[in-house]
Amino acid sequence: MKETRQDNSSTRMIHVRIPEDLHRLLRVSAAENDITMQNWVATAIRNELARRREKGNLKTHIRNTNKEIGV
Repeated sequence: MKETRQDNSSTRMIHVRIPEDLHRLLRVSAAENDITMQNWVATAIRNELARRREKGNLKTHIRNTNKEIGV
């Protein structure tokens, strides 16, 4: 699998628990696109954040999510 970094910035690690079926779908999609699961997830997060920024509701969404989870 090819793995390319989009820039030379430092990275941070997060740990996420996901259901087994979602993990399987992620693994298959990453393989079909010849990228690592890490790059697939990073791209998905980047795309979702950009979409929300365009809609102008990222801060509102984060506030609402934090309220839901008690942060």
